[in-house]
Amino acid sequence: MTISELGSLGELIASVAVLISLVVLIYQIRDAKAELSSQINRELKYNNNQALRQLSSQPGLIDLHIRGQRDFESLSEVEALTWMTWLYTWINQTEDGWKERRRGVADTDFVDGYILGIAIVLRSKGGAAVWPKMQAFFDGEFIRVLEAAIQEDDTTYLEFMLGNGSGTHRNT
Repeated sequence: MTISELGSLGELIASVAVLISLVVLIYQIRDAKAELSSQINRELKYNNNQALRQLSSQPGLIDLHIRGQRDFESLSEVEALTWMTWLYTWINQTEDGWKERRRGVADTDFVDGYILGIAIVLRSKGGAAVWPKMQAFFDGEFIRVLEAAIQEDDTTYLEFMLGNGSGTHRNT
């Protein structure tokens, strides 16, 4: 075997080694993307659950949440800002999950439940009072998705949770 034949054989072996390295890299990138998606989903769920846990664990916040939906205008400035901050945080975190799903992040089906939860809060008197003020902070397409969810039914959060909503679908 001549030197040039050995050189050709070496190039062939090097080409195969590069190809194998690229295949391994593709699998590593796919695994890293899947792990990142899982981490994003865990963080979104955790943050939303923390906000809801705070609301349900503090009697004052539960009262504020109920009053914010029933009669937003009766809230003091501090109470109104507290309720609006909580609602804004929930909407913002849900929008983040919605955007991740649009980017192709796997396992983001939970976002639909959060959108429904927000929609039924925004159907309340308080939600109707603050939602027009908040819309400027969110993505237009996300607003359309949320608005569609709001229009699907007329049951509010309180009616839904207490089990006495009419559940009338507006699009039927």
